[in-house]
Amino acid sequence: MRSKKNMIKRLVSLLLCSAICVVAAAAADNWQYSKWTATVTGVSNIKYHGRTAITASKGLVRSTATILSTNTSALPAGYVKAKAELYRGPALASYGGPVSNSASSTGVTASTGQASGAGTYTAQGTTYYATSSNRDMETLELESVDYKTLVRANGG
Repeated sequence: MRSKKNMIKRLVSLLLCSAICVVAAAAADNWQYSKWTATVTGVSNIKYHGRTAITASKGLVRSTATILSTNTSALPAGYVKAKAELYRGPALASYGGPVSNSASSTGVTASTGQASGAGTYTAQGTTYYATSSNRDMETLELESVDYKTLVRANGG
């Protein structure tokens, strides 16, 4: 009799632990990134690369676009810009930017607002880097990232 009770306790404990793990996994943010772009060279031989990212958490999706220097720790203000777009299917769901770097930064990230609803989302980003001391800008297009969600915000 005692071993049967212990077996039931162990089974209930195992089921509770499994349920907690499933809930924790569902609540965690899910990030997906594009590959870093090829390195490009701007003014003063500063080198840059960029990428997009998309994240989903609790049915809400947003995206980012990032450009970073690979060979300096302090870019002059205004040397890089980024803008991010989030599409659900062919429709623009949210956007952010363009934003410029402040002084003494290594780059900048633009973030979109959040969108919800089932469907396939695409994160797209465009970044810009200075090619002259008067801040003429060159475009660095970023690879897009897709994410498919089956649920709406609030678990619906």
